[in-house]
Amino acid sequence: MTILRDYERTSGQMINKSKSFFYLHDKTPLIVAIRMRRLTGIRQGNFPFVYLGCPVFYGRKVASYFEDLVRKIARKILTWHNRFLSFGGKFVLINHVLQSMPVFLLSAMNPPQKVIEQIHQIFAKFFWGNMGGIRGKHWIAWDNMCFPKEEGGLGFRSIKDINKALFAKLWWNFRVSTTSLWGRFMWNKNAGASHVWIKMLNVREEVEHDIWWQLKAGNSSFWFDNWTRQGALYFTEENLLNGEDLEVKDFIRNGIWDSNKLKEHVSEEMANHIIENIKPQINEDITDKA
Repeated sequence: MTILRDYERTSGQMINKSKSFFYLHDKTPLIVAIRMRRLTGIRQGNFPFVYLGCPVFYGRKVASYFEDLVRKIARKILTWHNRFLSFGGKFVLINHVLQSMPVFLLSAMNPPQKVIEQIHQIFAKFFWGNMGGIRGKHWIAWDNMCFPKEEGGLGFRSIKDINKALFAKLWWNFRVSTTSLWGRFMWNKNAGASHVWIKMLNVREEVEHDIWWQLKAGNSSFWFDNWTRQGALYFTEENLLNGEDLEVKDFIRNGIWDSNKLKEHVSEEMANHIIENIKPQINEDITDKA
């Protein structure tokens, strides 16, 4: 309660206990829940629940937690059901209305594959749907319709690809904004069991090679950051990683590259590329930037 009172005093906002809930793990002893209710005067809520449009839960992801999103999209389509829409009109509605509806949730969560397939199925049924009581035939699989027009598709965006792109953006922000509040939180959070963290790690490899680190203090990882403009060295210099946790500045002496040390750790070709093309600028007051 001290923390809640400190929050009220600092923010000037009073906690409305009639609209507030506290949440406990299912295995929490009943006596603890009773004491919490008596101490705080706040009701106990149950998992899962929806907050800002996103399901909040712990443990395994279940497709039923995302039913609100699926129903919301289906209800939107019902408002157009009685209209005779051309394929071009449906294309515009799917691309610019329906596919934008789950973006907020997809930027914060990773729905089960079953949910994504349900949404794609709804899109496909709407696109090929009923015209004059006749059920439309699905001439092309939805996944193929999501290819660019140049590759034989129609240019629809795959929800799976949107989700992947949004988590790639999260990883980018995490790597280049470590001084932000969110970046510091993620760096220090024990996120091993987080669904968001696991999804971010799944896209890490594809993003890391496109993050080019400009040397300032030389605090970039020698092996794992792309500071050579040719990709991270652990990827380009196969079998040469010796397990040392090194930073780029460890290879700079008196403002110039230590060529001998470089050639001990990477191929001669890569060492020459570094010496000839990358200026060993060291400014300890400015951290390396992407």
